[in-house]
Amino acid sequence: MAQAQCGRVVVPLDRNRPGSATISVAYVLLPRQDRSRPSLGTLVPNPGGPGASTIDQAEWYVTKLGPLRERRDMLLVDPRGTGRSSAVRCAAAEAVRTLQPNISELIAACGKELGSRANFYGSAAIADDIEAVRAALELDHFDLWGESYGTYLMQVYASRHPAHVRSILLSGAYPVDFDPWGRDRLRAARRAITLVCQRSGDCSGPVVLREVELLAERLRRHPLSFSVDVSGRRQKAVVDEAALAQLVYAGGQAAIYGMLPAAVHSALHGDPAALFQLLARTQLEGLALMHSSSVSIAAYAATDCHDYPHVFSYLDDPAARRSAYQQALADLPGDDVWPFSASGWAGAGFEGVDDCIGWVADSSSLGATPPISPGSPMPDVPVLVLSGDLDANTPTEAGRLAAAGFPHATVLEIPNAGHTPGDDADCAIAIAIHWVSTLKADRRGCEADPISVAVASAKRAAALPPVSVRGERVSRKVRTALALSVAVVGDLGRQSELVRFFGEADALRSGRYVLVSEEGKDVLLEGVKVVSDARVSGRLTMDDDQVVGSLTLLGRGVPDGTLKLKVSADGTGRASGKLGGRPVDVRFTM
Repeated sequence: MAQAQCGRVVVPLDRNRPGSATISVAYVLLPRQDRSRPSLGTLVPNPGGPGASTIDQAEWYVTKLGPLRERRDMLLVDPRGTGRSSAVRCAAAEAVRTLQPNISELIAACGKELGSRANFYGSAAIADDIEAVRAALELDHFDLWGESYGTYLMQVYASRHPAHVRSILLSGAYPVDFDPWGRDRLRAARRAITLVCQRSGDCSGPVVLREVELLAERLRRHPLSFSVDVSGRRQKAVVDEAALAQLVYAGGQAAIYGMLPAAVHSALHGDPAALFQLLARTQLEGLALMHSSSVSIAAYAATDCHDYPHVFSYLDDPAARRSAYQQALADLPGDDVWPFSASGWAGAGFEGVDDCIGWVADSSSLGATPPISPGSPMPDVPVLVLSGDLDANTPTEAGRLAAAGFPHATVLEIPNAGHTPGDDADCAIAIAIHWVSTLKADRRGCEADPISVAVASAKRAAALPPVSVRGERVSRKVRTALALSVAVVGDLGRQSELVRFFGEADALRSGRYVLVSEEGKDVLLEGVKVVSDARVSGRLTMDDDQVVGSLTLLGRGVPDGTLKLKVSADGTGRASGKLGGRPVDVRFTM
């Protein structure tokens, strides 16, 4: 990073009025490591968003794509409105502290704050900014590397500036003209559930989907609610059909499909705790993203509303847009959105739908043409699309449509992977690096680790999955206490990211995990209940390969006592202390 060349290029905010306001576009050029030989080209990545800073991801790109830097330069450009490129802000988004904000109202408020600038943050303008940086640095050809929204942006750049593209890598791709109703995403979600069940052998895809349908019907008639702590204040969260659809959509997080079957089944049978926790975690992660310093919600909204397809016209006023949207929603065939109703699936949280109905649109510059005009030729360059077969955010079906726009494109589907497969499988990154280097796709097997399917959460301690004690006989009550300790460690692991970001998180049934060290490892357990008949307090330290600490166990379901605990990543553990007044020192396997 010491050799990095940092700079800015000043460009018009509106290229149709070059003499008007300007903005600065920031870049970082990382020179190749081997300076004794000529450069093989320049790699230009984008991490997605929209609204995300590319420069803030420099460490990730340098670490993960190191082999490409031997002979290639790397150019990081913050899209206009993000990071160091004249970032735009949305006070309405920054003020959000609610778990379930009204996204349509929030985006409308962001548009009003941007005012006359709102229509100048589309992908075409961002692509032209990248081209302005290229010209200023006198670079020749780019190897484009797009992830998520970055795949959208790289298609736009390639269409507008084909002469400077050597190759394109699209990880988690979707076409520029995607389905605003996300029907391909729902097809992918149904497939993902089926695949996870088939591969694990621990559930049946058709059974899970039928239970999702039953729960969706129930929640449509009688929504549930629970409370969750958000920044030190308890809030009521509603669990309706749209909330369930949000979990089935999963936003590309493949691991959710391992937790969903048991959570849905338990909720159908009167125990919604796991469903509540999964939903709270998903929505809190969304809230954390909204407040991330690396993401501009204003830029996200401006790109979303400028570029993405919608079922209404910006030439109409908001009331007419809403009417057109509702009519299109009513016309959706039921089979297209099964196991949900149309309105339930439309609330799942993907782009399109009604988010931009209240956007402040200037009809002279917005909505007239998409970033890539229909029928526009794409450059005849090598293209590789990587799709995860458990990704419902940018599913393989969408990746194939994106690939179809190029004369020569290859699509590789990575088993067990979710959104942007390199996040789940190191071999996917290796394939991409090899492809950029050679322009040849390595079709040998590449899989992410299989998704494990969680068992239903036990309501009582005696029903917890048992542990195997090594080398000695212990009572059933001691085994139950060990099982409870392991269950608490597992529950903390599922909540660990929230604990590190917010400083605390709810346990499964009640109680709190509270961060007590700046390193993000030491956690205080305050009356944690993962079952209804036992409570655990104490302190645990989370390292990469183990969890260690001390616990105090109380309740009807276990013998009262204290334990020093060590649980390793390989599934082995040791516990010592006193339970029910008797000494305990055992090794066990989960």
